[in-house]
Amino acid sequence: MLKYFTFSIVGIFCLTMLLEYLYELNPKQKIIEPTSYIFVIDESGSMSGNDPEGLRYDAISEIMNSTDSPLPYMVYAFSSEPKILRDMGPMTENEAAFTVTCDGATSIYETTLRILQDYKDAKWNGGTHPKLIFLTDGFATDLDNGFLWFKGNIPEFNAALEEYNHLNINISTVALGSVDKDLMKKMAEITGGVFIPVNQASDLAEAMKTAATSYSTRDLLSVRYMNHFNTLFGFLRVIFLSLIGLLIGGLLSLPYMDHASLPLIVSSSAAGSLLGSVLLESGVQSGVYQSILWFLLWILFSATLGFLHPKKQILRPGNITVPLELKDDRINEIKNENIRV
Repeated sequence: MLKYFTFSIVGIFCLTMLLEYLYELNPKQKIIEPTSYIFVIDESGSMSGNDPEGLRYDAISEIMNSTDSPLPYMVYAFSSEPKILRDMGPMTENEAAFTVTCDGATSIYETTLRILQDYKDAKWNGGTHPKLIFLTDGFATDLDNGFLWFKGNIPEFNAALEEYNHLNINISTVALGSVDKDLMKKMAEITGGVFIPVNQASDLAEAMKTAATSYSTRDLLSVRYMNHFNTLFGFLRVIFLSLIGLLIGGLLSLPYMDHASLPLIVSSSAAGSLLGSVLLESGVQSGVYQSILWFLLWILFSATLGFLHPKKQILRPGNITVPLELKDDRINEIKNENIRV
């Protein structure tokens, strides 16, 4: 039993690694180079405690001075409402210093929509692959706190993030201190960026530099960022996860169940795995929080039906318990042999 269990675990692990590797293969592999930077800086009241010296502004100059090729950039700031601090353009020798401001609310929703609308209105042109570096230190004050995983799941906000994706505008989020990590991860993953958390303002320069040069990867359990072959990889995710779930439910349940229940084990494992895979694929692409989907996936993977092995019974002369399933003639035969029932 132990050997069977060990080989099953090793086999499932190897197959999972193989399918994950195949899923991460990119049919159009290429390195995405940003064509411009858009820095979106939080100036809400909470910044007076997290970054009173304005190190977030110094990080912008440090990033632009460290780039190999000079790229145009612009700066948005937001608190109760967004505003443009610097128009799109290359870095100059006499850059004006930014005034440190810490006042107002944290309007992440309005800011996200405003930047997108400015782009569509041609107020700025960042080339073919603009890169947003979105820094905040708090929770959005303009997003609805809904129920369970629908918190912040506003259709207009989701549609805006999808439009960023289709326009090849990536958003990488930098979180300073205590923030809504689920929201920040969602903004980054849907648009193809990364989420970088930091605890101190002194780490902002390095974190923002990483955010400016990094892009999200694709895996079987997370949001998929693809403008090409998206449907194909959706089917692949469902097929791969269903196969993994079938093996988890089937191989690990078979030793504990009667062989007569093999068809039931296979069919129930296949049905649960397929349902869990479809829910995960549709959920992550619709903005549902991944932690909820992962929980449902593992529950459905382990939900396998079957019949347990019948209990073994030891028959001893003079003290035998006869199973009720024995026919009457067998009971009479045992009695005739002077065996107490």
